[in-house]
Amino acid sequence: YRAAQEALPTAGNAESWVALDTGRPRSGEEVQAEVEYNLAVAYRLRRLGSREENIDQAIDHARKALFFFGGQSPRQMATVRSELAILYGQRVTGDRYQNLELMIGAFKSALKELTPEGTPLQWARAQDGLANAYMDRLAGDAEENVAQAIGHYNQALEVRTRERYPKEWAETQNNLGTAYATRWAWGERRAGVEAVRCYRQALSVRQPETLPAGARQTARNLGQLYFAIRQWRLALDTFAIALEAAERLYAASFSRPGKGAELAENAALYPDAAYAAAQLTSAENALRILEQGKTRLLAEALRLRVPRPEGVVNDTWQAFEAAASEVRATEMPGATPLGGDLVAVQAASRREQAAREAQKALDQAIDRVRDEAPGFLQDLDLRSMLALLPDERTALLTFCVTRRGSIGLLVHRWRQDRVQM
Repeated sequence: YRAAQEALPTAGNAESWVALDTGRPRSGEEVQAEVEYNLAVAYRLRRLGSREENIDQAIDHARKALFFFGGQSPRQMATVRSELAILYGQRVTGDRYQNLELMIGAFKSALKELTPEGTPLQWARAQDGLANAYMDRLAGDAEENVAQAIGHYNQALEVRTRERYPKEWAETQNNLGTAYATRWAWGERRAGVEAVRCYRQALSVRQPETLPAGARQTARNLGQLYFAIRQWRLALDTFAIALEAAERLYAASFSRPGKGAELAENAALYPDAAYAAAQLTSAENALRILEQGKTRLLAEALRLRVPRPEGVVNDTWQAFEAAASEVRATEMPGATPLGGDLVAVQAASRREQAAREAQKALDQAIDRVRDEAPGFLQDLDLRSMLALLPDERTALLTFCVTRRGSIGLLVHRWRQDRVQM
């Protein structure tokens, strides 16, 4: 992209370029605008360097893209404005209040050029993004902002149907569920029913096997809602879905920074699930869940990555790391193509298929590692914990602390029920 910038040093370069997607002649300004847009996306997705500097660079390139389009390509400008809105929402520097207002303004400007008939996918994406901005908004009345968000989510769902765009449909259903859950927290009882409905619908698509990040997000949201109303069985079953997705994401992330990011996302899942299990008088299951999470945290605290188990040959381990890397790559958010909705739909379909294939390859790679090291990435069991006790006079004590309450779990050998609450 930088080389392309050097090839187009000024906006006055009037030589025509041929678009790769349509074959239509394009001016130097349009090519420059596309280069700037792609640079903006690249900086948003960049993992190296400072996050705040990358986002600021991305904003700068998006603004340049708008300048070079110069009002001559309304739909492309709408795509750039939507990207700029996302960047304002992710911006670290500056005033959060102002950044959110800029985010809302950019999405509204984009929607002036988009229609559900002509550009349905981009229009729905902008509606969903605008709703997210209203959910985060600091200005104005909170209840009105949530009402605005619900309206825009429902507009997005006019296009984002389960039949046509299942992944996007599930994303918006999750977001709509969160809006209703916010109303429920304010005392609107009926909103809780709507939140559960939306989350359940999202989970019908967001499965741990195919969309682990989405499954974790939605199952965590729904589990916390059940947790708040003390529906322990439903909470535990839903947290189990989130934990399955979390374990898949943890397994797929073999680098230290990647595992640290996953642990931060999963931090509250384990104690919440353990507490729900304990309320169902399943102290042993509560202990297993809690210790599983603590083991992950301890490994990261010691700055350990998942080590290659003894006896696993190089080829097997390298295949696991390659498969894990591929899963992480498919979880990265993509850019909105400038080629229109058809190109966007085709790209989304390819990404979904790639995600399924990558997850399947990772599962197979983990199985091959387990052929050589059966304990690899397996859950803890009570027997291994009891083996740590030197005699019957020694016990292990651990605490489970959540926002709704706390418990202590005692592991010992002196009674038949080895775990007491």
